[in-house]
Amino acid sequence: MEPEVFHILRFSFMHLKESELQQCFLCCALFPEDFRIRREDLIAYLIDEGVIKGLKSKEAEFNKGHSMLNKLERVCLLESAKEEFDDDRYVKMHDLVRDMAIQILEKNSQGMVKAGARLREVPGAEEWTENLTRVSLMHNQIEEIPSTHSPRCPSLSTLLLCDNSQLQFIADSFFEQLHGLKVLDLSFTKITKLPDSVFELVSLTVLLLIGCKMLRHVPSLEKLRALKRLDLSRTWALEKIPKAWNVYAT
Repeated sequence: MEPEVFHILRFSFMHLKESELQQCFLCCALFPEDFRIRREDLIAYLIDEGVIKGLKSKEAEFNKGHSMLNKLERVCLLESAKEEFDDDRYVKMHDLVRDMAIQILEKNSQGMVKAGARLREVPGAEEWTENLTRVSLMHNQIEEIPSTHSPRCPSLSTLLLCDNSQLQFIADSFFEQLHGLKVLDLSFTKITKLPDSVFELVSLTVLLLIGCKMLRHVPSLEKLRALKRLDLSRTWALEKIPKAWNVYAT
């Protein structure tokens, strides 16, 4: 990216002033290049991450999210988008804008974004730094996460592994040192079971398993006292809904 273009875009970002609006913008960079992001899905992530909080109802939270996205469209940091034969509303990022957002996310090694990068395996240990707070590996071709991977990322809050359609196995070791994890998205993978170490993630507030068609059994989640949202929609092979503590399940 040309330096002057980067500075103009960064000025637009800094001019947002509101921290929650900046975080909303950065969240969009977690999706693949040229990806049309469904507004409702994006706002749900913002709620899950705590970017949108303190409102009295789910409707108020989503109204706040739509207002934030409208502001980002007005300053040209996001573009409105549509899908053919679909009445839902979408947004997308221009490639240059996304590049700038990723640079901000990756400053001080706080973010790792490899969404849609055609990965067949997870990044090596040297890329899982202790400062990481967000990691997006969505929309890749990762098939398994072996026991050789045990990243030590105590500050990692959000991990997106969704839409790795060939992912069948995740070793227990992978989550053993991710004690601060709050949002875990394993949607649209082929996992047949959750690693036992997931049930030790005491800070986990959101667990998304949408469209995990091979998932048959999820043990009790009662140990996950912080869990607020569990989405098991379209997990048709699931034999029964797991027990959870004070959780909203869909």
